[in-house]
Amino acid sequence: MSAASVGPRDYYLSIGDSFAFGLQLGELQALNASGNYTPDAFNTGFTDDVASMIRQRLRPDLAVVNYSCPATGTAEMISTDPDACLFHSFGLALHDEWIGSQLGAAVAFLHAHPGQVSPITVSVGGADISSAINDCSADFACVARSGVFQKVRTNMTVIYNQLRAAAPDADIVYLVPHNITITDFSGSNPSWSAFDLEMRALAVAHRVKVADAFAAITLAGRTCELTFMCLPPDQSDSHPNDAGYAVMAQIIIQAAHYNIR
Repeated sequence: MSAASVGPRDYYLSIGDSFAFGLQLGELQALNASGNYTPDAFNTGFTDDVASMIRQRLRPDLAVVNYSCPATGTAEMISTDPDACLFHSFGLALHDEWIGSQLGAAVAFLHAHPGQVSPITVSVGGADISSAINDCSADFACVARSGVFQKVRTNMTVIYNQLRAAAPDADIVYLVPHNITITDFSGSNPSWSAFDLEMRALAVAHRVKVADAFAAITLAGRTCELTFMCLPPDQSDSHPNDAGYAVMAQIIIQAAHYNIR
């Protein structure tokens, strides 16, 4: 581990959206159609991969708490509305259940396990910027006027302040999502780049490390290779395939400065 990292402790806490959950829509549709839905079927996401890498090389007894809920934006993470979590509103189970807000559950877990939680990964914000890009048809000036950057700045400040107060020394890594609008709006990268810069600045201000999937997937020209976004419309899905989730895990491990080869 780098001197800037405390390294893995007893628990790895993952919070956020569908990327933290490990969602793939084709799998979800098949499970729902068969009546066999279980969150355990989604075990190839970056949360699972990060945990596996840590267990193999650094901490064999690492336990994972994954409070993520698909479609969560920055406001939904803070909200105590029962329907703020999309899967709760559909009656679908999460990997680890909670009541209230996702952030509140994470903070409560940190308070109940002082000094025992590291790393913490945060994957949220993609829903915010993608909504603004869609509403504005990727017009950069429109996105800038939409208030999305102020919204994520306000909400992420709340999220980071509470996490840092509850876990002052933990390794916290924020995952910048890949551009999930790029196949619909080829000119959307400038807006996503501005979002990337905003999220990086917020992370630095709260001693949060950054893993950049926008750079590793979108800007690297690997969207079709690492996601389902280039499939025919009836199969297209903005989520990563297994290889894409593995790339996310690798850049999270690198951002945390964990020496795993």
